[in-house]
Amino acid sequence: MNKEKFAGLIMVLAENFGGEPSEALLEMWWSMANKDGITADQFAGAAEEIIRTRKYKTMPTYAEIVEAIHGSVEDKAQVQVDIALSTMQRLEWGQAPKFDDPVTARLMTTRWDIAWYRQVEEKAIPFWRKEFIEAYKSYSRAEAVVQIGYSGNGRDIRQLAQGIGKTI
Repeated sequence: MNKEKFAGLIMVLAENFGGEPSEALLEMWWSMANKDGITADQFAGAAEEIIRTRKYKTMPTYAEIVEAIHGSVEDKAQVQVDIALSTMQRLEWGQAPKFDDPVTARLMTTRWDIAWYRQVEEKAIPFWRKEFIEAYKSYSRAEAVVQIGYSGNGRDIRQLAQGIGKTI
């Protein structure tokens, strides 16, 4: 993505929402967008959607822009629960389900499986849907922690904290 175009898009957002982004913020968002593989067209589309639909007059966060591009975890969970159910309906005994989404794959191999699905009563499915969605959101947060390298010990937190601000 062209850095000048990216900065221009942020300035349009700032002008619309009454903010003044600093150079440090522009650099950080630029770096994050590149790491996240966000294209100029995706960012422009998200900015346009936010300007069109946002009710608050404060500058949107980077997370809100990413959510406008990729959808919320709640949205993903709603889609994935339908995929999980339709996949389980098509499977024969002994077949292993295959899911493209890593969180769904993890849930449907470690928490639920084809044997569970074959035994569950139809009237329990709406309750399972709610449970799946909550589990999906929880596992998605856990996956985010794994992606930043946290293994559960204090040394990792200190290492992460020491690196904050050093790349600016």
